[in-house]
Amino acid sequence: MFQKSDNLPLIKPFLLNVQTQNKRTVNDAINDLLIEEEDYKTLKDSVENYDNYDATDLASRLEKHDLVFFRQIAANIYRKTKRWEKSIALSKQDKLFKDAIETAAISGKSDVVEELLRYFVDIGSKECYVGMLYACYDLIRPDLVLELSWRHGLTDFAMPYMINMLCQQTKEIATLKADSEARKAKDKAQEKDETETPILGGGRLMITAGPGGAPGGRASPAMFGQTNGFAPQPTGFGF
Repeated sequence: MFQKSDNLPLIKPFLLNVQTQNKRTVNDAINDLLIEEEDYKTLKDSVENYDNYDATDLASRLEKHDLVFFRQIAANIYRKTKRWEKSIALSKQDKLFKDAIETAAISGKSDVVEELLRYFVDIGSKECYVGMLYACYDLIRPDLVLELSWRHGLTDFAMPYMINMLCQQTKEIATLKADSEARKAKDKAQEKDETETPILGGGRLMITAGPGGAPGGRASPAMFGQTNGFAPQPTGFGF
């Protein structure tokens, strides 16, 4: 009713009060009001706390806004929807390099990080280059850092990264070596125990004929109690 009559500002306090229910109609109405009022601070809180809205539509509207703060909100929305390239492109456009570095680190993708790293090298931003090495430490290949630093005279800026990387790799190699030696020692001790332990119960039972036994390897009658020509005593079972 209020949307049709274009009187949403009249019920703005009510809308803010019920926004905790995270209803799409309410969120869309509030976001429209805040864009119209150019209240980017409240809009930023609304977008971050209540996600039930058309993210693509809102971001596409905000990225064309005249104020940089609204374009920054658009970049944050693209980041939340995992459209990393779009978010970083917006941040680079407005020279919000801190936001671009944060987006690259959150993405967890090496190709996104390396592309942004090369961009900072191309524009000659040494501070942002160092910031990338710090924020995206685990996502950058050391050989790439070494190559870019050598080719563009950034060795001094990359040296803290390289020292830390070598220190970490040395510790990991030492840990792997100690683990490998412990495994070898354990296997060797186990092999030694198996060699020294006698094998019991594994022999074959052989029945051979004693003196006077039947030929052909048959058991002697003496083994069944038949001696001196007399038959064995009954056992009580009809044998």
